[in-house]
Amino acid sequence: MKKTLFLNSDICTGCLSCQAACAAERGGGAGAALSALRIEFDPFGGPHSLTVCRQCDPAPCVKACPTGAIVRGEAGWAVDFDLCTGCLACREACPFSAIFVHPVSGKPLRCDLCGGEPACVETCGFGALVYGDAEEKKNRGKGVPDFEQDPELGRGPVKE
Repeated sequence: MKKTLFLNSDICTGCLSCQAACAAERGGGAGAALSALRIEFDPFGGPHSLTVCRQCDPAPCVKACPTGAIVRGEAGWAVDFDLCTGCLACREACPFSAIFVHPVSGKPLRCDLCGGEPACVETCGFGALVYGDAEEKKNRGKGVPDFEQDPELGRGPVKE
């Protein structure tokens, strides 16, 4: 099954450690502008939301790229910067607005799932950001991090 990133907004504190880890890993520095994912806050106390590449298949960004610079990587779509001209046709084609622009290079900044070991997930100390498949998302205990899930204690996967 295809794995992707998802956010359990019930336990996300908004610390943005995921964005910092991504900026260091993907963007080569610090700051939200260098991150390939964005956590967006509801100013009225609603749930936080995640904007990140959904690894579509078929992917509109791949079709839009005139140089074939978006290629299938180890875990998902990645940008081959040797082929990328920075035209940003991929960004325009993304229906989820999940491709950002690197503030220095001007080239697309998009999640490639860090080759299957997303730095953002490893950094999230609350277990709010998860790398998994649709079944894992469905069965994940709402508001309960993996390390605290224990059905014998009445905490764990949602019963349907």
